[in-house]
Amino acid sequence: MLVREGILTREPYHVPGERGRTHYLLTEKGERLIPALMALMEWGDRYLADPAGEAVRATHHGCGHRVHVEMRCEAGHQVHSANQVELEPGPGFRLVSDPRTSARN
Repeated sequence: MLVREGILTREPYHVPGERGRTHYLLTEKGERLIPALMALMEWGDRYLADPAGEAVRATHHGCGHRVHVEMRCEAGHQVHSANQVELEPGPGFRLVSDPRTSARN
């Protein structure tokens, strides 16, 4: 399903002396899903973690410090809570009509 949805791609590879295998790689679409997954992981660590701590710790490969997800607006302001976010219809917004009534029109 992840391949079909374009999140992963299959790449065959072969280790000499072994049978051919398939390696799965993240696509650009998959890479852009990582912040959402990291946010869910942070939420789980805060509210559902084992008393001993988190099961997986995300660290920056370059420096070893922990990685955290944060929200920012396009102007660079940090957004701390849902009450700082205003939702409004976007260009793709469509009202879904009741199929029982649209057949009469």
